[in-house]
Amino acid sequence: MWEGLRIGAGLAIGPILGSFVTNWALRRARGEQALVGRSRCDDCQAPLSFLRTMPLIAYAVQRGRCGACRSVIDPLHPVGEIIGALVLAFAFLAPSPFEGLGRALVGFTLLSLAIIDLKTLRLPNALTALCAAGCLLLATLRGAVLEGVVCAAILTGLLLLLRIAGRRGDTPGIGLGDIKLAIGLGLWLGVLSSWALGLAALLALASSGLWRRQERKHAFGPAMAIAALLVGGARDLGLWTMIT
Repeated sequence: MWEGLRIGAGLAIGPILGSFVTNWALRRARGEQALVGRSRCDDCQAPLSFLRTMPLIAYAVQRGRCGACRSVIDPLHPVGEIIGALVLAFAFLAPSPFEGLGRALVGFTLLSLAIIDLKTLRLPNALTALCAAGCLLLATLRGAVLEGVVCAAILTGLLLLLRIAGRRGDTPGIGLGDIKLAIGLGLWLGVLSSWALGLAALLALASSGLWRRQERKHAFGPAMAIAALLVGGARDLGLWTMIT
């Protein structure tokens, strides 16, 4: 019963945090001030009332359009709210408050990184370092820091080789931001890093047609974030042995 209450609390509060993180990341990607000020339409800048910012419900009621100008609301808003619910439920199921903090830190930081990378093809160093700090905390609590360091080093070397092999003229195949993010994720995932990298590659290939850009560059950060949360979440929740 207690476990069910924790899941319910996470699913109830998570969308609110997910909404805040998603809105912050979208504004950050546009170079706007992101932490203070009223919520507003991304297109017409009309202030939004409380009812129009209710996670998931407002998007569904308004059918994905702004009530003032009828412009399409970025679908990343409800996606981020759903991910926020899952991340916080995952955090609330942690066996200790410190591990719950680490899970929430990694999950919400990965959400913001994925959105910013998707919009700008960049992974900010400060957020990448914050994610790595959360990953190190989780590795420390598991008593697997050495395993994480070794796996992060191997993963970094592999991605550097792929960066060189995938170079097209002056454009590298994999960005340095992706490699920096992989270092932190390797600390958390340890020996499962290879599984996450393989899954991320499959996700990136599957989505390349959806996110095609004229400059032929694709954001790898979102695929890495999703793969890490799926693999790391399955392991930390004890589901990995069932899957494999």
